[in-house]
Amino acid sequence: MKKTNPDKGYSKYSVYQIMTPAPVTITEDTTAEDALNTMKRGNFHHLPVMEKRPRGDGERIIGMIARGDLQRAISAFVGTKIETPRDRQTLKLKVKSFMSREVLTVPPDTAIRECADLLLMKGFNSAPVVDPETGTLIGIVTTTDLLQFLYDNF
Repeated sequence: MKKTNPDKGYSKYSVYQIMTPAPVTITEDTTAEDALNTMKRGNFHHLPVMEKRPRGDGERIIGMIARGDLQRAISAFVGTKIETPRDRQTLKLKVKSFMSREVLTVPPDTAIRECADLLLMKGFNSAPVVDPETGTLIGIVTTTDLLQFLYDNF
């Protein structure tokens, strides 16, 4: 039986080629409701959480919010007949209280296979793409981007 190369062409592609450039971001003071509305409007599943850098030289990534994080933070009774004021208050929670502070970032020249390996190893579904020299957010790569790449190329 003939063995096939497990990299099968992945190494010549980088995340820069498949990422979503200039992703929509939020700040740590964004409410759960605003984050959820942003995700719904843009059909996003992940939002990088940014913070202004000291000395006014741009922003840096300090966390991530996934749709699942919002589903756990916002009461399941919001918008139902049995909603209480306490349920409604969950919409006002700031994302800093439940965002993921562990963020896997990758530089734009990261090979697609390497990115997939890192996401699998960490159990994440997205990785912000940052400029390695400035730390500036330039894109985001998600498992959906990886699946679309596979679908389009193999």
